[in-house]
Amino acid sequence: MKKNRFNLLAKLLISYLLVLLFPVIVILFYYYPYSTEVVKQKEMDWNAHVTEQVMNSLDIFTRYVYNLPAELVNNQEMKLYMAGDDDYQRVVIASEMRKYNATDAFIDNTFLYVKSIGYLFSKTGSAYSIHDFESPGVGYYYENWPHEAMIKELNNLTTPTVRPAENVIVSGNNRMRMLTFLSPPPLGGIKSPGTVLILVREETIIRLMKSVSEAYNGDFFIFDSKGNRLVASNETSYASSSDFKELVSGLGERRSGSGIYRIDGKSYIVSNKVSDKNGWNYVTLTAVSETLQDIRIIQRNTVVLFIVILLLEVIVIYVSIRKNYHPIKGLVHFAKNMFAPREPRTMNEFDMIRYALDQLSSANSRLDERVKSTPPVMRDNLLFELICDRYPSWEAFQKEAAPYGISFRYAHVAVAVLSCETQEGGIEAAAQYCRMHEDRLPEGLQGYFFNSIYHQEIVFICSHDPSFPLKAYLCGFQQELLEKTGIRTLIGMGRSGQSPQGAHLSYLQAIRAPNIFESGINFPFWFLMKSKSSKPALFLILQNNCNRWSCSY
Repeated sequence: MKKNRFNLLAKLLISYLLVLLFPVIVILFYYYPYSTEVVKQKEMDWNAHVTEQVMNSLDIFTRYVYNLPAELVNNQEMKLYMAGDDDYQRVVIASEMRKYNATDAFIDNTFLYVKSIGYLFSKTGSAYSIHDFESPGVGYYYENWPHEAMIKELNNLTTPTVRPAENVIVSGNNRMRMLTFLSPPPLGGIKSPGTVLILVREETIIRLMKSVSEAYNGDFFIFDSKGNRLVASNETSYASSSDFKELVSGLGERRSGSGIYRIDGKSYIVSNKVSDKNGWNYVTLTAVSETLQDIRIIQRNTVVLFIVILLLEVIVIYVSIRKNYHPIKGLVHFAKNMFAPREPRTMNEFDMIRYALDQLSSANSRLDERVKSTPPVMRDNLLFELICDRYPSWEAFQKEAAPYGISFRYAHVAVAVLSCETQEGGIEAAAQYCRMHEDRLPEGLQGYFFNSIYHQEIVFICSHDPSFPLKAYLCGFQQELLEKTGIRTLIGMGRSGQSPQGAHLSYLQAIRAPNIFESGINFPFWFLMKSKSSKPALFLILQNNCNRWSCSY
């Protein structure tokens, strides 16, 4: 009799263990690999997004670097082609260079080298002889750029070039790593009067890279169009390996993308993006092991938790069967109590499993929310808060907007509201076309498109030169939008301002103009209303037939 009870006990224990092992097997062989692949894909998308943001930020800051040589040539006071040995002209050039001292914090120093006199003029107004760069002391001394080679390249330069980050000893024998831009003014000129040297600290570029995402802990690399490394955020052991060099040469053949590659036996998530502005290849690398560290910890803890649960279940089942004269009745009672409890009780093993799975699901949800909180969404929120008069000054706005690449180049700021006549889903097409148009704005105008709080409206906030014909441009864009997308629009434009409060007032004027028009009031297309300062506030409504404009004061 005792032997029969033992056999029954063994059979029941085995059956219960098999039932409990089924979900464990499913989780170990399906859910774990699947969740790991999901995390890898999301990390690759995030890695590619960070790479693109770094490229966009550097494109914005280096734009002035390539525009400066033309500005220097167009400065009529400097007379670079007639400098000669005239001491007065040297003083004039040094004085004019001082005007470029505060133009861009991205640049550490700027030198204008004039061939005819052999002098370099810095943006601080100092003048250096070419021989001052021959040894450490007065000028800037390049440790890896021989002085003879330097003079030869400055005299014979015909196309822009960039020297990779290297050690430069500045005045006072301070050693810094500099990225040097060399450009002959004017760009494309046959007989250049000299060369412009623009020095940018490597640490400035690295800070800009890391400002894109404080949570990102990967490595940044920048390569020029020939594959030469210009900047690296960290000195890594794999950077000099043959695997890394082959990988970089292969990345240069494609414009952008993300993937998982092995370097020196270790897997990395690698993303690259080639700039259309200067041909630079931006590359970011993140170790897969670091990316999956959090999910691995959760998986390991879950496995340990499952083992503990199995041990507890074995003990509970064994004691329950041995202490019960009717094992089957006892098991049924146990099942009823487990699946349909009649009164609140402490958490059991199944509740613990459910809790562990909920924790895993919550971790995935938090990761998904963090990935979705991207700078483009933050950009639209910042611009909307600007027109809602949240910022008391431009400094307060720029402090929050700078990490997302938002800046206004011109002093005058205006807001326009595009009210679209579209079917369901049409406003998304119009918004997408408007955002694509941001990169094609003409000289003298800079702006951003984003969705309004009203579904049928798109807001355009822009800074423009005082002489820029904004009305004519909006008319042309309205016609272009109609031709390209078939979407009819009413455009309300507010009066330009020079402060965040002016942008807010311009938005109120712009959003009111289409509403007045749609209400059926037969006013002219220009409206004059009194503002708080007793000055007329100008409203403009643009229809698809631009010839119907009229003016009233």
